[in-house]
Amino acid sequence: MNSNTNTNQESFIVNANDEIHPAVAAAAAQVAHAEAALADRQRIANTKAVERNALEDRAAALNASRARIAARRAAGDARDGDAGEVALIDMDVAALAEPLAAAKAAQTGARAAVDEAARRVAFARDELAKAEDRVALDALLEHASEVCSVLADTLAEVGRLGQRVGALNFRWTPPATLMQQLRRAEIAGRPA
Repeated sequence: MNSNTNTNQESFIVNANDEIHPAVAAAAAQVAHAEAALADRQRIANTKAVERNALEDRAAALNASRARIAARRAAGDARDGDAGEVALIDMDVAALAEPLAAAKAAQTGARAAVDEAARRVAFARDELAKAEDRVALDALLEHASEVCSVLADTLAEVGRLGQRVGALNFRWTPPATLMQQLRRAEIAGRPA
C-alpha cells in the first residue's frame, strides 16, 4: 500500500469527530494487550536468564578454584588443606546441579512463553490490519454507492435534457477504466 492509500484509509478509520471506528479500536486494544503481555513475558525471561547466569557463574567460579588448586599441586605446591577444600568445592558444585537444571528449565519455559506472546502480537497486528481494511472497504463501498447514485441521476438528467433539445447522442462515453472496473465487479461479484 502506498502512503497515499494509507492516508485515505486513515480517513475512514477516524470519523469527523476524531473518533476511531469501534472495530479498529477493539483490535488496537488487543494489540496493546498482546504487546503488554509480550513485555511481561520478556521481563520474566530476562529475570530467568539472570538467575541461570548467576548459578552458572557460581559453578564456573567453583570449578576455576578447583582447577587452580590442581594446577598449583601439579606445580609441586601441595598443601595439607587441599583435599578438604576440593571436597567442599565438589559438594558445592554438586549442590548447584539441581538448582542449575531447574533454572535452565525455567529459562527455556520463559523463552517459550516469549515466543508464544510474540506470535500473539503478530496475530493481533494482523487482525488490526484486517479491521482497518474492513472499515476502509465498507466506507469505499458506501462511497461507490453514492457515486453511482449521483452518476445515475446525472445520466438521467442528461437524457431528459437531450430529449428536450432533440439530441440523440450525449457525446459522452464512460471512461474505459470505469467500464473495465464495472465488468470486473460484475464478473467477480465484487469490486476488483
